[in-house]
Amino acid sequence: MKYTIAGQTIEFQWGDHLCAGVFERELRYYPQSDAPSDCVVRLVDTLPEAVSANPSTYLETADGFGIRGQRYQAVWHESADPLTVDFRFPDDRKSWIHKLLGMQFTHPYEEISQVFHESVLVPTLLMFFNRKVAVLHGSAVQNPRTGEVMILGGSGGIGKTSSELALILERGFRFLADDLSFVDAQGTVWPNYAFPKIYAYNVQNSPEVYRRLFQQRGLLDRFWWEVTKLRGLETVRRRADLNTFFGAERVGTGAKLGQLNMLFRRQTERIRVVNITARQAVEMNLAVIQGEYKNLVTSLHWQSFNRAVLGEKEPLSTVMFTNLQATLLRAFEHVNCRVIEIPFHFPIAQLRQQLIPLLLE
Repeated sequence: MKYTIAGQTIEFQWGDHLCAGVFERELRYYPQSDAPSDCVVRLVDTLPEAVSANPSTYLETADGFGIRGQRYQAVWHESADPLTVDFRFPDDRKSWIHKLLGMQFTHPYEEISQVFHESVLVPTLLMFFNRKVAVLHGSAVQNPRTGEVMILGGSGGIGKTSSELALILERGFRFLADDLSFVDAQGTVWPNYAFPKIYAYNVQNSPEVYRRLFQQRGLLDRFWWEVTKLRGLETVRRRADLNTFFGAERVGTGAKLGQLNMLFRRQTERIRVVNITARQAVEMNLAVIQGEYKNLVTSLHWQSFNRAVLGEKEPLSTVMFTNLQATLLRAFEHVNCRVIEIPFHFPIAQLRQQLIPLLLE
């Protein structure tokens, strides 16, 4: 099966893998394609043999490299045409212990698509398609009045998802991405259909968000949500199916970027908007991506070490961030870029109340 993701044709080969059904249900939101494949992703049970592994979380193979994560392993075959990625997700269990102790109330196998989007798709775009498309740590929504896309960027927990939900559910915007957005060099924002992660603090003082989130969930799910959130509102979340949560009419297909807002908490008494240049916006976004994807950046450092010893292939880090910077500069060239400074003491409800009017100016 082939899908268009971030402007690239990605072919999936999952065979009879036990997690394939869950994986396919989430991928169905992307448009199918019959174009030549830019990348092939294979769900596999075993990985190629390593020629070096320093440290054990990084492995160099004969035609590429791999990363061993806590929940997955992936190997990128650099010399394959098209680029081929072996994705191993061994956790196909039904585990009630995992379901009750985890923040999402899911069995391990139900999380395969989230792991793929965050640990395989995004690194693949960052490392191999950086001349065409960039990844931003931010939510993306489409303005129904102008047709343009607004991105809400910044570090984790800053208020991106809460603002995204308010714009979609209260102001008629369309969903394009939660947490990670894809922008190409022409300034087109492509949808990232990874299901949004809704935390308890996103639901607080918002009965409509709660109603939509739990409308097709059972009593045990609701009860365990209330029990778990006693540990803290940041310790429990649910992933929301797009059509069920937003409605199909509120899920967009991509459009031109018109406004980039970087949310930034600081010691101040009121929300303040500061215009910035495209170059400043690029540097800020590159810094955020390096911070949020520090495991990938660390793996690329180990790649440099392994390849310096082996002396066979150039490390990807040599040009990756240079290419990303050039792509973002082109993408932001005609975009309204701003920093929105938010007081430390603002709770989520107050942030929504004061931030949304500023975003609509």
